[in-house]
Amino acid sequence: MHEMRNEKRSLAYDLQEIFRGEIDVIVYRLLSKGYRVPKSDFLRMSNYALRLRVGGTDKLSKAYETRMSERIEYEGKLIPRRKVIERKGFELAEYVEGRREDIDFLY
Repeated sequence: MHEMRNEKRSLAYDLQEIFRGEIDVIVYRLLSKGYRVPKSDFLRMSNYALRLRVGGTDKLSKAYETRMSERIEYEGKLIPRRKVIERKGFELAEYVEGRREDIDFLY
């Protein structure tokens, strides 16, 4: 999906896309609980993109840690969500190395 270049970690960016929905869930949960990010927590970059300032990332970081620590069922066991994502990376490596016949990124 991402262009292959020496200075760019294309595979890492491609894997990131698969799990991007996790961040959407975190942001949705915060907003549905009434959390609002004040304008002062944003920094406008020279290209007009918005970035969260260090102080503005605190609540998002805590919500991320909570989400990634949630235990979910995977292969018959309850394990932290972050471990499922890690295992998916290992499964991809096994697939690429030919030690696995198929791969499924849904969990």
